[in-house]
Amino acid sequence: MVCVNRRYLDYSEALDKILGFVDPIGTQTPSGLRSRYDLSQITSFLEELGNPHKDRTTVHIAGTKGKGSTSVMTASILESAGYTTGLFTSPHLHSFCERIRVGMEQIAEQDFADLVERLLPIREKATLPGRKITLFELLTAMSFLHFADKGIGFQVMEVGLGGRLDSTNVVYPNVCGITSLGLDHTEVLGDTLEEIAFEKAGIIKKGVPVVSASQEPEALGVLRDIARQQSSRLIVVGEDIRFRRQGNSLDGQEFELVTPENRYNLKIPLIGEYQVTNAAVAVGIIETLISQGIDIEDYHIVDGLSRVQWPCRLEILSREPLVIADGAHNPHAAKEVVRSIRDMFPDKRIILIAGIQANHDVDKLVTELSYMSPDVVLTTRSRHPRAVDPSSITELFRSYVSDVYPSHSVKNALDMALNIVEGDDLILSIGSLFVAAETREIINDISPEDYPVFNAQRKN
Repeated sequence: MVCVNRRYLDYSEALDKILGFVDPIGTQTPSGLRSRYDLSQITSFLEELGNPHKDRTTVHIAGTKGKGSTSVMTASILESAGYTTGLFTSPHLHSFCERIRVGMEQIAEQDFADLVERLLPIREKATLPGRKITLFELLTAMSFLHFADKGIGFQVMEVGLGGRLDSTNVVYPNVCGITSLGLDHTEVLGDTLEEIAFEKAGIIKKGVPVVSASQEPEALGVLRDIARQQSSRLIVVGEDIRFRRQGNSLDGQEFELVTPENRYNLKIPLIGEYQVTNAAVAVGIIETLISQGIDIEDYHIVDGLSRVQWPCRLEILSREPLVIADGAHNPHAAKEVVRSIRDMFPDKRIILIAGIQANHDVDKLVTELSYMSPDVVLTTRSRHPRAVDPSSITELFRSYVSDVYPSHSVKNALDMALNIVEGDDLILSIGSLFVAAETREIINDISPEDYPVFNAQRKN
């Protein structure tokens, strides 16, 4: 008898596989019209896997800005209370493994590869006629299966795009959250705030409580209507949950939070006033779980929020000189960042490193960033093949700022910024999560994953 040692798929091979059978850029946008897209494909896939998304306490979070931060805050509190929690977020900064976490630790590369190897044959069997399983659907299924393999009882799922038709919307959660809403991905979700709110509110299930950030009246009206139709209790920050900021520094923010159930004195190691709003939504979610019988004490909330980390969201990468990176990539998010920067650093000279993706509202994003009144703008592009050519961004910025200079890469832009920075200046890298991530890689000496398919598309 001859024994043959089986060779397992390794991580780099797994990445080649999953990036090879889908469009890695438009992973959430189906081919054809939006009306053709529904949840039937991911439902079929999960049925073949034995429905690993069911039978655990679930939190589902959608929004335009802050859904990732709120998701990680919620998971951090659950972990502090002793509940091993699965966390699914997107996109990633440096590695696909960041998207799937258990106990706040990202999935090991070999575990990721093993899941890909297990799911690829099932993918073929589960694919519906005329359809294909997208990268995001595959990753969603991988997260559910990984959580089931680990036998955990809690999962926090961040929506990828929209909500109503997002592949995470197969869950029937205990509570859902909706963070701040604004215009983004309008080619898919609609070009009015009401349409955006309708898509996001698609995660609200019959009788499931929902916690919302404060919203513009037209968005909040849609959320109220759908919550009423679903007989779901709607808890709104600014109405049912209120906060008062008590102090902020480069180390984070302190604030008092008052809910219908309690009063807390909290601290988060994140800057930006909008993060306090995200924390308020997370606390509302946790209090809803408590009302359902989940044992979580006040000090777990305090501890969980005090430990939360979420890179490239007004992240301080260096203090001397001061370098901050933020992934704001739409006008709504940029407006919040500009407000926070002007609040914290009203007198600083600002050197802006800006790179933008082609599938976003470039003109309006540049306009919002210009309200920061930067002294110098260095336009750039990330490695991503959809990055906008810096020369076109340069011309847009020159309508607002006199000193605007193009660069050919994020490293080139950062080198230019470091050559001109003085004393108390602020270097801010923004406009795309990819640009923020590359800035973080350079400063923290992080080796990025290499995606040959991206390299090929850049050449084309």
